[in-house]
Amino acid sequence: MRTGAEQAEKQTDLGRRWNDLHAEPRYCPRYPDEAVVRWALTSFPGRAPGEMRALDLGCGAGRHSVFLASEGFQTVAADLSRKGLDGAAQRATSEGLEIDTQLAAIDQIDFPSGYFDAVLCYSVYCYAPIDQIATSIERVADALKPGGRFLCCTRTNADWRRSFGRPTGSDRFLMEALSGTPAEAEEGLELTFLDEASIRNLFKPFSRIELNRRSVTRQDGQFVDDDWLVEAER
Repeated sequence: MRTGAEQAEKQTDLGRRWNDLHAEPRYCPRYPDEAVVRWALTSFPGRAPGEMRALDLGCGAGRHSVFLASEGFQTVAADLSRKGLDGAAQRATSEGLEIDTQLAAIDQIDFPSGYFDAVLCYSVYCYAPIDQIATSIERVADALKPGGRFLCCTRTNADWRRSFGRPTGSDRFLMEALSGTPAEAEEGLELTFLDEASIRNLFKPFSRIELNRRSVTRQDGQFVDDDWLVEAER
């Protein structure tokens, strides 16, 4: 297990890496994922604008933060990348929306118990080690109201990238051979790929979870993105 200083250094390095990526438009998608749209529109029936609070944890360039704000959620966007947060805030302002941005790692969020109605963490946990993911999920559960909803998307152990990595620990792989693949930007990163047992264990703080898998093929089936979609209720 890493020391606190080692973990902090890793987080700083990761923040710099994402700052660099968020300087390029191709790593700043504009449109929300359809799974997020479906979750937001079906999980909170009868809500009035401004009535509910949402957290976009690991918001990146803010595509989902802006979407949630446009749907009337009081939205907090948290991320390690200052560049991503600045882009999210600028886009929200340009669309006449307001979001609260916070520079924070996934396990460093600090909100009152029962503060949020909704939390989203989309394609973020795959970049964190298991202990950090576990702490984050515990903090998310505490920050949600009873009955609050959490949508999480993260990579399964069947995702194509796993075979391109060198094992560095439990469920953890260092990406060393991604040149020429659709995920070149992840070269040199450590990624986490989770099986079903690990996912269910991590989400024990929640009263109910619905677990689904989603596979997307690229380049005539040569690469298969394989993700867990976890809908959890506090």
